[in-house]
Amino acid sequence: MIKLYDKVEIIDRGITGEVVDISESGKCVVESDSKEHKEGAYGGEWPLYDCDVSMLKKT
Repeated sequence: MIKLYDKVEIIDRGITGEVVDISESGKCVVESDSKEHKEGAYGGEWPLYDCDVSMLKKT
């Protein structure tokens, strides 16, 4: 089970980061460990990604 502040990998992108938000419907926001802009991300210096729990694995 994925919890808030778990270190995870977004499986299909190979991006590692930390879960910073989880909705009641099971959607997660992952903040990247890399300080760079990547395609498909939003936010400032540290890219954010919206993901389903099924897209994540703990690291």
